[in-house]
Amino acid sequence: MMGWTVLGRHLYALGGLLFTGRSGQANPGLGVSYELYAITAAVVGGCSLSGGVGSIRGTVLGLFLIQIVIKGTAIIVRWIDSSQIEGLVLGTVVVLAVAFNQRFRGRAA
Repeated sequence: MMGWTVLGRHLYALGGLLFTGRSGQANPGLGVSYELYAITAAVVGGCSLSGGVGSIRGTVLGLFLIQIVIKGTAIIVRWIDSSQIEGLVLGTVVVLAVAFNQRFRGRAA
């Protein structure tokens, strides 16, 4: 039976192959900002930065929510390209989600 770390490495490799096939090129700088998306989606979805809490369903819902926020910002602020303020929007969403998470998990504990 495969351990979780071995299975994870295989899934990372599969993800890299799929990403390379989709983009049509192999450049190590292509996925530079994807870690910010992943962290934001996980935190908005209810995962705790200290670990131990979270779900896949919440992370997927968090990803949908941040995409709605980014696209909504692009619609509201027409004179600025959404790719220019995407990092600012994601950072603000992470800070708000962590503050909200800490505030209400602190009361429950």
